[in-house]
Amino acid sequence: MNNDIFCGVSSELADVRQLLREVMSADELPADESLKSSLESQGKLLRAGLLLLISKNGQKANSSRVAKLGCAVEMLHLATLLHDDVIDRACARRRRPTVARLFGDKGSILLGDFLFAKCLRKLAESQEFEALAQLAGAVELCAEGELTEQANLFNLSLTVDQYMSIINRKTAELFAASCRIGSSLHGHNGADSDALSEFGRLFGQGFQIVDDLLDFTSDDEPMGKPCGQDLSHGVITLPVILALEASGDDSEVRESPFRSRRLLASDNVESWLEEESRIRKLVLKGDALSATLDAAMGSFGKAQRCISALDRGDGLADNLAALCEMMIERGEQSLLEFKRTGEELGNQSGGLGR
Repeated sequence: MNNDIFCGVSSELADVRQLLREVMSADELPADESLKSSLESQGKLLRAGLLLLISKNGQKANSSRVAKLGCAVEMLHLATLLHDDVIDRACARRRRPTVARLFGDKGSILLGDFLFAKCLRKLAESQEFEALAQLAGAVELCAEGELTEQANLFNLSLTVDQYMSIINRKTAELFAASCRIGSSLHGHNGADSDALSEFGRLFGQGFQIVDDLLDFTSDDEPMGKPCGQDLSHGVITLPVILALEASGDDSEVRESPFRSRRLLASDNVESWLEEESRIRKLVLKGDALSATLDAAMGSFGKAQRCISALDRGDGLADNLAALCEMMIERGEQSLLEFKRTGEELGNQSGGLGR
């Protein structure tokens, strides 16, 4: 995370990290350094950072409580990542082996369950019932989004609206919940609380769109995980949807069996491999990636407008706006580098490039 944006809550973020380390050192978990290293590498504490920034009210006595809630948010996020790695068959994340790679799918699922239970129990014991309700609701919606995504694997008829509905639940809702909890801790009125919650949802929306862009544009080393995996697994993301929409009368795409019915890869592996290659070329040779970045910028722009009237006198709105700009820049740089590398390879080979 950008140190300038979160410098005002650096001590609280350090407390969150320490609390997470304590959880990961629990007697119930295997005493394995590779496990701890894998767990510690997976989170950027972005959701906790948002909670801390928004809750900041100058009362040092509340810092311990706020750090515990920030830790709870990150525990839930980490639990979802552990489950996602099993679903996605991911071997690496942020240049480290996943828990699923180190300890198997069962180990990753059980550890995710442990973190879910540990988080909810700690919130109940601390009588943080409002935060408990917010996070339980976010996890429920996250699961709904993941289930809908799984139900639409290999479905090339997925629309932009359906995609947005999925990411609003599976990704954006936990950002929104983090902002709502931070807002409650600060003591905002209804209008400011609603604005910050909507900011979180739109920020999370843009965050996921950028992530889906990077799945096509980033090399393995910067991402720290295999790239281009979503399409291989049948997950239809915004770049694919936009590329298919722009293809118009492309007969090969229009006549695909995946247009009219959903197929599991195991039903017809060769058919999907052929389709995947064709779709990937559509994404890479057209304007779908630029259009995806535009969509992310639209979400971040709406997020910034949500908090434009927020006046706390502590620079919160400026910091949140800067966080949006940082995410936009991340997408822009990745797309620019992707295009530059593609042009160089194309010049060398006379082909499409990447």
